This record gives sequence, C-alpha cells and structure tokens, in this order.
Amino acid sequence: MSNAARSVPRWTRPGAVLLVALVGALLAVVVTWPGTLPGATAYLTVSIGGACAAWYGRLRRGGRRGAVPWVALTLTFNAIGDVLWQVLVWTAGTAPAPSCTRRWTAAPR
Repeated sequence: MSNAARSVPRWTRPGAVLLVALVGALLAVVVTWPGTLPGATAYLTVSIGGACAAWYGRLRRGGRRGAVPWVALTLTFNAIGDVLWQVLVWTAGTAPAPSCTRRWTAAPR
C-alpha cells in the first residue's frame, strides 16, 4: 500500500463513497415506490446486504472465542423473514396475517 493510500481516511476512499451512494439510491427507491417491484427488490437488497455486511465485519474483526455474533445473526434472520414475506406476497398476491396470535385471539366465526 502506498503512502498516499495510507494517508486517506478509510471512509473517503472511492469504494466506501460508492457504497454509501448505492445504499442511499436503494433507500430512495424504497421510499419513492413502496409496494412496487422496484421498491420491494431494493428493500430486499438493503436487507440482505446489511446481513452480509454484518457477517463481513464479524469475520474481518474476529471475535472472542465462544462469543455469539448477535448482530449478524439478528440481521440474517431478519433478512430471511423479509425474503419469505416478499415471496409470499409475490406468489399469493396478498400479505399474510402479521401475527400468529391473531389466529388464536380472533373471535370465532
């Protein structure tokens, strides 16, 4: 690594700036077109990308032996839930009930 590259702070490198711009553009798509195919795809991209970034950070920095990577696990399970939810919406055309307790607490028909 050259001396010029070492003197540049990490978050001003072109790759980091490009990544921040990409995430900002994806979030703009989600806010601009919610409930559409581009909005849902952008949302899933950010959700899955967040989980991947958490695992990358965990593996890059390492951790204490035996420590559980709670942030990476939580973001992974959140991304899995988002993907499953979106697949149900795309295949069935409607969103499922948001809670399993709704079935048990609803009045009988």
